[in-house]
Amino acid sequence: MAAGDCVAIAPGTPHRLRNDGEVDLVVVCACSPPYSHEDTVLLEGDGE
Repeated sequence: MAAGDCVAIAPGTPHRLRNDGEVDLVVVCACSPPYSHEDTVLLEGDGE
């Protein structure tokens, strides 16, 4: 991804963010359906 890119992630899709760049990662997140902490499942592993 690069500055200005947009990604749509379907509800229920496992995903993660990782910044392996030299500058800070800034994310704007809009959730639909609305975000609920109860729906969050933390996955094990480093994603490699």
